[in-house]
Amino acid sequence: MRKAPLALIAVALLLGACASNPSTLQIGDSRNPPELRTLLRMAHQAESAGRDENAAALYRQAHELHPFDSAPLTAWGFLANRVGSYEQAADIFRSAMSVDEDDRDARRGLANALVNLDRPDEALVMYRDLLRDRPDDYRAWNGMGVALDMLSRHVDAQDAYREGLAAAPDNPNLANNLGLSLALTGQFDEAIEVLSDVTDERADFATARQNLALAYGLAGEGATAAAIAQRDLPDDVVRRNLSYYQAARFARRPTPTE
Repeated sequence: MRKAPLALIAVALLLGACASNPSTLQIGDSRNPPELRTLLRMAHQAESAGRDENAAALYRQAHELHPFDSAPLTAWGFLANRVGSYEQAADIFRSAMSVDEDDRDARRGLANALVNLDRPDEALVMYRDLLRDRPDDYRAWNGMGVALDMLSRHVDAQDAYREGLAAAPDNPNLANNLGLSLALTGQFDEAIEVLSDVTDERADFATARQNLALAYGLAGEGATAAAIAQRDLPDDVVRRNLSYYQAARFARRPTPTE
């Protein structure tokens, strides 16, 4: 899966605009700093509003004012990971772990960042440690599945997603990832069933919908794939995706032997 030519397709394995960009937000008096929960609440609100740089500044300030609590660093790391600053995210998560080595969110965040840095072997070690401590951690199962899929260990990845779904049956990311993994290994009927369920439950889940289109396309049902893909993608992208599905189907055919 690491080298799969999926760039034309709006699909993804899921581990999950900026109005203004001040470098620092001045809040209160350093001799009487705001409570940590106040700063974190403000940062979360900024993230929800799409003001990512404001949120990052608040997390940074919260860390500076409360340096012995890992929570601001961990939240900042997840923000950096979400916006694609993976190296920075890994560094921030390591800093959080230096403050509190038992911060599970920071450990999982670092594993996620390693996945995004195309270092799945290292991430697997961390996910296994997390699951050894807490076998019902569905987020760690999800991350492990993504790492295993990247290593083309698809059967193991699917087992990981199923373990995660056993702990969190309604989690859409786990279902999406399982469906995509099944589709990429030719298990089209089950992939379509899994992805249809999650898209029926989450009408706004465009990623799962495009994975469903992929499953139909790889199964040879191009018209259905096009109808689904057109809900989220422009016609030119849909046409390119359909060409990819056809090429991928041809590549999967066994080569005749003499």
